[in-house]
Amino acid sequence: MNDDGERDRIEARLRRLDELIGDLGRITDPVAREHVRELFETLLDSHSVALARVIARLARAPGGAAALAELSGDPQVRPILLLHGLHPDDLHTRLREAVAALREEGIGIALGRVGGRSATVWIDEDGSRDQVEAALYEAAPDLEGIVFDSDDRAALASDLAATPAG
Repeated sequence: MNDDGERDRIEARLRRLDELIGDLGRITDPVAREHVRELFETLLDSHSVALARVIARLARAPGGAAALAELSGDPQVRPILLLHGLHPDDLHTRLREAVAALREEGIGIALGRVGGRSATVWIDEDGSRDQVEAALYEAAPDLEGIVFDSDDRAALASDLAATPAG
């Protein structure tokens, strides 16, 4: 299976997982609902522990750091690492990298405040909000909100002047 087909399959499975998690709230029997929740948490915890051990061993192996960096950028692996809290880059780092990539595409963008799971960005008048949103959510699927602040042109100009595009 090619990378696109594999990515589509994984994205479909993740969407289905979200649907199933949403359906848990519809279980009317509180004992059954708690049982399913505990089963899900136990399964996630056991996978998280095992995956953390794999990552720790890989990190100690020759060339392991480079392999982990490559894996953490893989669009099929990244969501799983994020789900388990094992992605090596924090939210701010992933957003900074996405902003840098957008700048390389010629978009005037600056990253403002990153707090909790939201971020403020400034884009110039030529910037596409849809393109920026797509790039930021792809880099940080754990991001819950983006605030576009187009009023602070001085912050945008200052950040663009201080940060090299490439």
